[in-house]
Amino acid sequence: MAKYTFVVMTNPTAGKEAEFNEWYNTEHIPALGGVKGTLSARRYRGTGAKQRYAALYHLASPEVTHSSAWRAASNTPWTERMRPHFTDHLRFEATRYTRAR
Repeated sequence: MAKYTFVVMTNPTAGKEAEFNEWYNTEHIPALGGVKGTLSARRYRGTGAKQRYAALYHLASPEVTHSSAWRAASNTPWTERMRPHFTDHLRFEATRYTRAR
């Protein structure tokens, strides 16, 4: 079970949605999903939030997103070309909540 979750939500700018989806599906999710400590990586298309797209990563620890492997996987030339086309960008990092009894 993942103790740490990382969520990224965003919209692509007008005219970039097809490339955005191709990049996310063929490069970004597979690359980040392959980083040691990433337990799962999934994408969603939202129906009720301001952001239309969300990526959910279950991680073994919060350090995964700060590793050199994560940085390499998330800073490719294609990613750098896509970043200016992200709007309404939201990043959310969380640890599993344990309810007090």
